[in-house]
Amino acid sequence: MLISDIAKKTGLSIHTLRYYEQIGLLKNIHRNQAGRRVYTQLDLDWLEWIKRLKSTGMPLE
Repeated sequence: MLISDIAKKTGLSIHTLRYYEQIGLLKNIHRNQAGRRVYTQLDLDWLEWIKRLKSTGMPLE
């Protein structure tokens, strides 16, 4: 799935997804030959978990 697909499925912005990768919450995001990020179902599941933790007030750190 491309970043736009993940953004739609999670409700997170593309900027937020890039930020999460920058601060290390998302690791080893693969890129295709064009250099675009390609997310897996495991990445999607992890993002949903992050969203749940964040909704409890847990800081990103």
